[in-house]
Amino acid sequence: MIGVALGAACGIAVKMLLIKTRLIPVSGRSIFTLGMLFFVFFVSELLASESGLMAVAVFGLALSTIDYRDKEKLLSFKEQISKIVISLLFILLSAHFNITLLAEQVLPGLAVVGIKSYRVNFNLKHLPREKTRCPEAPCPLPTP
Repeated sequence: MIGVALGAACGIAVKMLLIKTRLIPVSGRSIFTLGMLFFVFFVSELLASESGLMAVAVFGLALSTIDYRDKEKLLSFKEQISKIVISLLFILLSAHFNITLLAEQVLPGLAVVGIKSYRVNFNLKHLPREKTRCPEAPCPLPTP
């Protein structure tokens, strides 16, 4: 029950963030969604053992109702990464992964991801833009 509630709440919250606000840039929506997916799994496993898979499934169902123009990009990213995530999940389940070891590394890992994404966004905003030959009007076709 905890997995269903947490997955639904986080799925609806992420859906509202993606649709209603501009807090997450278009280029970072796929990786943000993937990060939230892992966050939901981790928190659900901390609250109740073996509830992470249900939380992730409900999270995905909540996000599947998104109707925005970047949904195609998110779906193609999902296709590419879903095989990796499923493989990782089965590896962790078969290895009897200790979730408490992951808890010790979450905050340092989030700090690294936050710093890197800030630096990438900051660097991309300050890149010089490419100049066009004819900025005011359409360029004439070259004559032979």
